[in-house]
Amino acid sequence: MPTLYQSLAIFAAVLGLAVTAAAFFTAWYLFKSYKEKVATESSAFDPSKLLRWTVLDYAVIGLFAVGMMFLLVDVLGMARDRGSYPLYHFGYLLSGFIFSFLGMLFTVGRLFLVLRLAGAPRPSAVHHHNEPNQAHQAEQGI
Repeated sequence: MPTLYQSLAIFAAVLGLAVTAAAFFTAWYLFKSYKEKVATESSAFDPSKLLRWTVLDYAVIGLFAVGMMFLLVDVLGMARDRGSYPLYHFGYLLSGFIFSFLGMLFTVGRLFLVLRLAGAPRPSAVHHHNEPNQAHQAEQGI
């Protein structure tokens, strides 16, 4: 029967492999769509790919939630029994909080980028600058 630490290590390994797989899947998907775009059109940049959240985005949010949960449990354990933890453990906790915060900051930055691209005004596809629709009205004096 595995101990609690072995179970947590197995869980962390599976979670790390899942996030790594999500990163490779996202890179493969974007590369594949880039190759298809190059093969069909001359312009290879497609900003609509940036408007969709990928598996990696959801994996990063899940990783943040699980990491913060583990850090919070560790802080509660240290608060209950401060004498049994070495001083460098505080540095580990602080580093964990900083890394988790930066990860979520980058994810929120990506969310704002996606929302900004989604809300950006797009130029109209129909251009009637040289041929107005109602030019005959100006000639008739209407």
